[in-house]
Amino acid sequence: NGLPAIDNPYVFNGDFVDRGSNSVEVILLLMVALIVNPSSVFLNRGNHEDIMVTVRYGFQNEVNKKYPARKTPVLDLFKDIFSWLPLYSYVDAGKSRMMIVHGGISDKVNLKKINTLTRNRYISIEVPPQSQSGGKRLTADEDNEYRQIQDLFWSDPDPHNRKGCRKNDARNMACFFGPDITEQFLNKYNLSMIIRSHQVKEEGYEFTHDRKVLTVFSASNYCKGSNWGAIVRWDYNELEPWLISYKTEPVEMEKLSFNKQVTLFEDPAYQSLLEKIMTNKSLFQKEFEKADKNQTNHLPLTVWSEIMTKVLQIDLPWLTLRSKLVQEDTKGILYNSMFDGLTLDNPKFQMTNAGIMEDLYMWKDMLILLFNLIDFNHSGIVYIILMNIYLSNIIL
Repeated sequence: NGLPAIDNPYVFNGDFVDRGSNSVEVILLLMVALIVNPSSVFLNRGNHEDIMVTVRYGFQNEVNKKYPARKTPVLDLFKDIFSWLPLYSYVDAGKSRMMIVHGGISDKVNLKKINTLTRNRYISIEVPPQSQSGGKRLTADEDNEYRQIQDLFWSDPDPHNRKGCRKNDARNMACFFGPDITEQFLNKYNLSMIIRSHQVKEEGYEFTHDRKVLTVFSASNYCKGSNWGAIVRWDYNELEPWLISYKTEPVEMEKLSFNKQVTLFEDPAYQSLLEKIMTNKSLFQKEFEKADKNQTNHLPLTVWSEIMTKVLQIDLPWLTLRSKLVQEDTKGILYNSMFDGLTLDNPKFQMTNAGIMEDLYMWKDMLILLFNLIDFNHSGIVYIILMNIYLSNIIL
């Protein structure tokens, strides 16, 4: 989907830690992304960004092992960072408006209140903060605020679709909220959908409440299980999201570079792709020049990708393939470079069939990944007819 940019923002919806032995690296990578792209990377707080929860689920132990001489100041730093993370995000996608929150809502959640509270008071969601009144207990207003935050992080859609809110016995805090609560909340705040995480789903995602609540869980093989992970992409002015399910390889498996992964297929595919690009050169130039209103000879990555799809009518991962097709610099894609020295008899695109069986066996893991992409319903069966259709549309 490309790197974060003003026209390609990312929202990460919490639970960055307590997810294996590399949680420190994950949260640091996200922090770097946020620092480098403050206007296009957004990190919502999840229920595991909580100093009390990390004691039980492994993150504190990981920090202790990796920073034995500095564990206390490092943990204090993470504690401070967690407390300042946003509690939810609002996304206006033109025809759709989404609230992205880690857990859920309740009949008590008031976004006006949430938007004005001092969120860094809540070092932990499991333990209430000290009362600002000076008393030993929270005031009624403070307790109401605290319960709302618990609901944002810990609530779930009612598994039986019951109306109203009821105690969430599975988590011993927050609530199960029904479809009527969702409907009232969306109407009150002029929203189209709630996108949340917090629950593992077999396909990586699940719609509930008449498709007005979307649960997205991005960690595949969770707790050594067999679930798929998923991400959601919402293009501007679209009414429905684009959902992508996947399974990651175990860490101990050899990681293949992209160039290695496509070795078997790229030669014939690129030969055909070059022919299509050359055939449509004039149309490409027309679209590129129309998009480049200031005649800079540059285009943003996403604009170039959209034009590639529009002209060729083929939805390929153009942003991943761009290094094979065009040059780019800090200003973007140098779109005219796509035609520089492009000849259809270039020897680098000649295909060889030598050792094909050995190659097939060598790349068996990659083939399994490709078949999983074709097997969109995860039935374990790939029909030849569907495979031919897929290959003719995707590999050209």
